[in-house]
Amino acid sequence: MTPLFIDKSGINIRFQNQTLKLDGKTIPLRLIDVVVIATQAELDSKLLLKLTKEGIIVLLLNPSNYECTLIHTGEVKNADLKLAQYAALNDRLKIAKAIIEAKILNHTNHLKAHEIDLNVAPYLDSLKSAHSVESLLGVEGTYSRAYFQHYFPLISRKFHHGKRSKRPPLDPANALLSYLYSMMYHLIHAKLLIQGYEPGIGYLHTPFRGHSALASDMSELFRHHVNEFVLNAFQSQTVSINDFYKKEGVYLNYEGRKKLYTSIKELWVFIEKELNPALAWLRGQICQTSL
Repeated sequence: MTPLFIDKSGINIRFQNQTLKLDGKTIPLRLIDVVVIATQAELDSKLLLKLTKEGIIVLLLNPSNYECTLIHTGEVKNADLKLAQYAALNDRLKIAKAIIEAKILNHTNHLKAHEIDLNVAPYLDSLKSAHSVESLLGVEGTYSRAYFQHYFPLISRKFHHGKRSKRPPLDPANALLSYLYSMMYHLIHAKLLIQGYEPGIGYLHTPFRGHSALASDMSELFRHHVNEFVLNAFQSQTVSINDFYKKEGVYLNYEGRKKLYTSIKELWVFIEKELNPALAWLRGQICQTSL
């Protein structure tokens, strides 16, 4: 799944001969699966209809608060898979436990790669004895706090306050984490739609309003890759204090986003390689339960 990121203010987007024309560039539609528009851009309903007809999903993303509108064809796919998702809710706890266990192990290995040993045994023991999704989320929350206590010191103190903050993020490190977590969530949401899943049916997360619970479930498996990306961005000085602005919270500005888009696309390609087998595993769990 190949995303096209558009973040230049006032850009005009046109369709011509199975291509998109923008900013002096011509991009064949066959090279695009998702268009991410994170700025004010000129596009009309004909263009949106053409994109969705070609199976391309459009994400309208507000970079200031990470709100997103997703535009797609609405075509119903894989009704049998959706029905199996509903049936698998009877085995929700088992699937949710597997997701949290994978997250804990992935994040622990991430710290270990930086020569930090976090004793994971108590969290895994609590996970095994959990009898509800709510208690699983409690284990996950406790582990995450311990993880970030070790993670943030790897980044220069001038970029963070030493703990995770969100809605809004309160420092540059949290701003970049939130921005990339949000981007990954929306791209996974698009991937689920393309493959015919019902994104509103999750096993660890409970849907509310327009929340894609299944995208949140799958995101848990790959947050450690985002964490490493953020760590590298600050350690390599790819981004600086000047790439962020403060307005109620702290957010990445246009210049900061522009620096990162090529790397974000590479990050997504890397994550998607792991997402494909993860979705194959999920499908196996779902279909096995529905038999």
